[in-house]
Amino acid sequence: MSAPAGWQQPPPPGWGHPPKKNKGPVVAVLIVAGMLAAGVSAVGWLYVQTHRDHGTPPGAEALPAKCDAIGQDTLQRMRVTNPIASSSSHVESPDASATSCNWGQTEGRDGDGRRSLNVWIRTYREERLAEQELVAFEQSGSSVEKTGEGAITVGKGGSSFTTVSYAVRSGGRYVRIDYSGWDAGLLSAKQPDVEEWKKLVSQAAAQVFAKS
Repeated sequence: MSAPAGWQQPPPPGWGHPPKKNKGPVVAVLIVAGMLAAGVSAVGWLYVQTHRDHGTPPGAEALPAKCDAIGQDTLQRMRVTNPIASSSSHVESPDASATSCNWGQTEGRDGDGRRSLNVWIRTYREERLAEQELVAFEQSGSSVEKTGEGAITVGKGGSSFTTVSYAVRSGGRYVRIDYSGWDAGLLSAKQPDVEEWKKLVSQAAAQVFAKS
């Protein structure tokens, strides 16, 4: 018996529609590519944030005259060439004269990382008052390193932030220097070279005593 006109014999079992393609590998590749792109973006963001310029435009106001004792070459080595008059002052009293000097980073000049410099210069009419200042400094921290007529302390905070403080006196003159900041690593802040910072603050103090 012949099949009716237009009738098609059904395919044998298993001969139906072609199997659907497995999209799993394509999706996995897309996910990995997205993760890599996000990772590259995160690394780029960290690099930019770590190495961005923290300086500000140069200050127009002059610091007190005694602040000029710190030479420009020293300020350049310390990468703090921007005078900040708003946090500097000079005061005279019956017992002493007191000068405070502050510098920060100059935009486009002092590199990446963070730096700030604070200097206090006091001249007492009685030597014992300068001695009391130095003793108070030496007793202010647990890790005090004595250096001749002075002392150095090193303070460390979060994100590798470091402060090297140096206090020294000669007769009735007392000077304290705080040098603070951190260095820029590849993708994050890192601790600066503390021994180099100790040399820099010592040189700055010597310049103050040479001119005051």
